[in-house]
This record gives sequence, structure tokens and C-alpha cells, in this order.
Amino acid sequence: MVINDDYAKEDDYAKEMDGQLNSILGNSVEDPVPLFPRRYESLGIIGWGGAGIVYAVWDRRLKRRLALKFARERHDQIQALVREAEILKYLQSDNLNGRIPEFFTLSDNQFGASYMASSLVKGDPLSAMLSKCSDLCLVDKLEIMTHIVGTIEYAHSKGVIHGDLKPENIIVKRSDKCSGVLKLQPVIIDWGSAVRTDELQCQLKVSASLKYMSPEQARMENICKRTDVYSLGLMLVTLLSGKGPVEGSNQDHFKKLKNGMGLLVKIRGIDEEAHFIKNKLIKVVKRATNVDRNWRHSDATEFNSDLKGIVTKLKNKSIFSTYSYNRLIRVIKNCRSISKQLTLGSNL
Repeated sequence: MVINDDYAKEDDYAKEMDGQLNSILGNSVEDPVPLFPRRYESLGIIGWGGAGIVYAVWDRRLKRRLALKFARERHDQIQALVREAEILKYLQSDNLNGRIPEFFTLSDNQFGASYMASSLVKGDPLSAMLSKCSDLCLVDKLEIMTHIVGTIEYAHSKGVIHGDLKPENIIVKRSDKCSGVLKLQPVIIDWGSAVRTDELQCQLKVSASLKYMSPEQARMENICKRTDVYSLGLMLVTLLSGKGPVEGSNQDHFKKLKNGMGLLVKIRGIDEEAHFIKNKLIKVVKRATNVDRNWRHSDATEFNSDLKGIVTKLKNKSIFSTYSYNRLIRVIKNCRSISKQLTLGSNL
């Protein structure tokens, strides 16, 4: 899903989008359903998929932009929308600083089409940023990842498993420059596949993305917090390398997952200056993506602890290198000063 600022506001475009939306939701194109309650003004489609379609709207009552997600008419997709609304409402916290969309309402329009209103996240999906990852240093990449894992860490502490973590479900917001540094804040969306660990049936009912699916999901087994850890580990590989973790066809990959065959982890894009940390990173990734879930990190908290430890080592190494460089400059300057004084003395 890509969120852009260039929403179409012309009436003709809005009508065209209404026709597309009705077609996607299974309504008659010749007799389209007016989908929006009067309080919402359509600003255009911002995303769609198997579960439905998402609109950017202007809420006349709240005087702000929101995202309206419509479910398809299939019962399982409506249930997924209801589940997502329940999860978002349950996870709301002031401490998250917008790292999960804010839930507003779950309702039906006058024709029975179910929709959920949530905060509008403006930014680019992480999947679209992968080609630009070469512009980020290793510390920046790892800090983006620690923020993502930190959000899942909070969800795990509340007993919630996301179940469909992938770069397409991470929207990266660009905050204003502060002290010359452009901050990137990842927001995790699409909680329709999430489950709570206190429920009797903790099995994924909505298919996760194949490339980031865990072996237990491929075998349709019950999921747990370690399921999210597996997907997070693959996302870390993708973020570091700028490429997807799966090589070959999706069908072959799915067979390997079902048969319990692990991935050959390859980490690229490590700076030469940070090469000393590569083996540590490989060790963390291999543990997170172990086929046997019992050997993975127990939850996002344990995984994030390893990542933060690596970030700390990198920063300390950077500080040490900067200190050593500045010290060398001072020594050179002192040598030049002494040499100049000796030269002046010899001339006298």
C-alpha cells in the first residue's frame, strides 16, 4: 500500500474511483453503490488487495484526513476487518507515538458495506524503499528494524501476534529534519491476520505472504510469538541486502517450508568499516529464522535485545574511530608546530 499526498479531489475522478471500488467489492458497475456516509469526502484510492480496498477521505466532523478500509462481501474478509478493528482498539497506547494506526470506528454504510476508519498514514511502504536502502548506513537500517521490532514487542506484551509481517505492511513516515537528520518512523499496518494468545484457537486463518511465511504457517499449524520473529528475521535480511529473502520460485519455496527445509541466509550490503559485526548479525538472523521454532528467539523482546546490542557496538565503534581520527589530527598539528619552532630556532 502506498500513501501519497496527491489525492485526486475532482468529482470525475471520485466517480471513477467509486466505480472501481464497487467493481472490486463485487457490486454492480452499472448501478454503483454510494459507499460513503455524508461525513466523509472521498480523496481517492490508496490501496487494495485480497481483503478489500482502502480510501483516503476527509472527515467533515473531525476535520482531518482518515483512511477508510472497506471489506469485500465475503464473510471471512468481513470477519478479518472486524478482527483488525478489535486489535487496533485493543493496542491503542499513547506510548506508541503513531507506530500503529489509530482506530476511530467500525461501521456499515446504508447498503451494508462494512468499513473501518483509522488514522491516515502518509509515507512509503518499506518494500518501495528497498531500492534506496543503499543510501542508508548500517546503523540507520538497524535502527529502523529495532523500531519495527519494538512495535511488535509491545504487541507481544499485550498478547497479540501480527501473523503477516512483510515490507508491504510497513509504512515509513518521514518526519521533519531535526539538527540536519531526517528521521524515518516505521508504522505497522494491516492487522487483519492478527490473533490474541489468550484465544483457544490461535491459528492463522488468512494466508500470510508466502515470501515471509513461517514453516508452521505453511503447514497450517498453530502460530505463536516465534512466528512473528521468523518473519522479522527475513525482513531484516531484506532491509540489509535490499533484496527479498527468497530465491527461486514461490512454489519451490513453499515446498521447502512445508518439508522443514531452512533458508540459506545471505547478508549483503555490510559496510567494510562494520564488517566486524557481520558474523554477529548472521548469528542473530539464523536464530530468528530457524525452521524449528523452539530454537528461535522466544519473542520480539529477545530479538530486539540482540539487535540493540549490535547497534550499540556499531555506535561505540564509530565514536572510537572518530576519537582516534581527531586525536591523530591533533598529533599532526602538534608535530607541525614543533617542526616550525625548530626551524625558526635554527635560523636564529
